[in-house]
Amino acid sequence: MVEKVCYSDLKQILFDFLLKVIPNFQNISAVSKEKLVNSFVPITFLPGQILFEEGAKPTRIYLIQEGDVMLTSDLSPIATEVRAGRLQEKEASS
Repeated sequence: MVEKVCYSDLKQILFDFLLKVIPNFQNISAVSKEKLVNSFVPITFLPGQILFEEGAKPTRIYLIQEGDVMLTSDLSPIATEVRAGRLQEKEASS
């Protein structure tokens, strides 16, 4: 079970995540870091809702706090199920 966190805690989690995945993030000014972290907002999606289409230009970063997302590809026979905090590959159904 995924533990729900309050929005201010989520911002700290995002900040820590960005420190890990973005080279030299620690060298960005404090003002820029604050703007970036504050640009993250919680969004709720409906079951079956399409978040983005394959090949579309990325406009957002998604961090899954709760629930599942299914990533599929017309170019690959593998579907990837994304659950809050982990990835799981499985055979795509025909």
